[in-house]
Amino acid sequence: MSKGKSRAALIAIVVIVALLGVLSMTGFPISSTSYIMPFYKGIQLGAESSGGVVAIFKPQLANEKTTALRMNKAVEAMKKRMEINGFMDAKVVRVGEDQIRLEYTNNNLVNDAPYTEMLAKENNLLCLDPDGNVVFDSSNIVAVQPGTDSATQKYGISYQLDRKGAAALKKVTETRTGENMIFSLNNETIAAQQIQKPIVNGQSMITQDELDQEGSIEMAMMVSGGPLPFPMTRADLTFFEGAVPRADMHSTVLFTFLLLLIGAVALIVIYRANGAAAAIGLACFAFLQLLALSTIESIRLSTASMAGVVAAILMAYSTALILLEATHAEVLDGKSPSGAVAAGMSRSFGILLDVHLVAALIGAACFFLGTVWLRDAAITLLVGLAFDVFVLVGVLYGCQRLFANTTDRPESFTRFGKAPEVVADRSKKKKSAKKA
Repeated sequence: MSKGKSRAALIAIVVIVALLGVLSMTGFPISSTSYIMPFYKGIQLGAESSGGVVAIFKPQLANEKTTALRMNKAVEAMKKRMEINGFMDAKVVRVGEDQIRLEYTNNNLVNDAPYTEMLAKENNLLCLDPDGNVVFDSSNIVAVQPGTDSATQKYGISYQLDRKGAAALKKVTETRTGENMIFSLNNETIAAQQIQKPIVNGQSMITQDELDQEGSIEMAMMVSGGPLPFPMTRADLTFFEGAVPRADMHSTVLFTFLLLLIGAVALIVIYRANGAAAAIGLACFAFLQLLALSTIESIRLSTASMAGVVAAILMAYSTALILLEATHAEVLDGKSPSGAVAAGMSRSFGILLDVHLVAALIGAACFFLGTVWLRDAAITLLVGLAFDVFVLVGVLYGCQRLFANTTDRPESFTRFGKAPEVVADRSKKKKSAKKA
């Protein structure tokens, strides 16, 4: 590539990276009604930071083993139960092979102990015809909402059945008008309702005389998501009062990444053009890391996840230094800037691969085998390592190549701009002094 094209490419890259950096810090509109907030403000805080609850659930089985499919089904059911109760940002994830971790923010923690116990119940709703035969159960319910019956003003839940459940309900209500259907939850009768008319669309309501608004929300939560594939027990419950304000935590994240960018500026001062290539790579790394923190649902900012972020940043900075020092050494050996860049990558690639592979294995071990704290740290570490390997190294090396095409001065790729011959002369003098 010619010098002119290399300069144009570098200018375009710098402009794009700077624009992305500004937009990620200030936010930007995407339409007349939609606006993307600054990335650091979109980061969700964990219960430890903002106040809330962390609960651990385990299957309550005698000799039967759990499977990944059944555990995933339990996770989805618990997510839906949380959503129906208004906790749209609740985090429900598997931990290891036989644990489910629930985390949600809530400042009113008084009634959360029985509430989390309720989540662990199988909660299988059965609808029985007048003869006691099952018409449908919780697995046939695709949507449920708390509400009141417009005719009786009684509280209850409205439900929508899938095709199989709707066909069964239609058949019973068409042939048994005037008789009672029985509804039971966890083998306890909760309502007996007379069939007034055929229900042909699979949509109806269950009401109770003694039910209030809070009770209808609770019932909807228990029914939504279908029954759990096995009974569960709450193994641990921790309340956090949220000692760290949201603004302070966001400021901490922003300050951490600003320190990374200040370090990038220091690389420019020390390594000149070589350092500028590293600064562009680190800016891309910081942008993507912030984007991941604000968009990946499983990441909640806490002390543990911040530890993973800091570890990933240190790995990124170390990666940049290894590549810069390798190029510096090759220039001192007499190679041209282009040759030094290629040789430096060849020299350091194996080292970088080994270091990142070991770090990734440690992160994976923490994720699958570690405690909840280690798992949160591992998520942010592994995300950062991915950006480090596939973005930072690629962008840094590409920019090094472009800078090498724009200049023939080897001192632009050495520490503090020292000419290779000057450094070599000083080395010879030191060796001579030692021999003397």
